[in-house]
Amino acid sequence: MDRHLQRDDVNTVDSDDTKYRHIELFRDIDISSIAYLVDECDEIWVDAGATLLAEGAYNDSIYVVLDGELQVRIGATNAAPLRCLGVGACVGERSILS
Repeated sequence: MDRHLQRDDVNTVDSDDTKYRHIELFRDIDISSIAYLVDECDEIWVDAGATLLAEGAYNDSIYVVLDGELQVRIGATNAAPLRCLGVGACVGERSILS
C-alpha cells in the first residue's frame, strides 16, 4: 500500500468533539463518551495521488476524511475516478466487518 507516510505525518487524534461534530459517523455521538477510543486513533496525511486502500489488499483500519477528498478508482491509479469522497466520508469499514 502506497500511502507515502512518514512518521512525522502521524499524529494522535484529539478527542475535542468540535473537530468531529460535522462528520456523519459521529453526528449523534457525544465524543467524550468514546474519547478512550478516539485517543487510540492516529491521524494521517496522505499525499495527493497516493493509494490509501487497494482492492483485495489486507486492511485493518477505518479512515475518516477530515480534510480534502478521496477519489475512488478501480484498476490503474490513472483510471477515471468513480466517486469523490469529501470531508466526513468513512472508508475501510467493510474490511473491518468482514
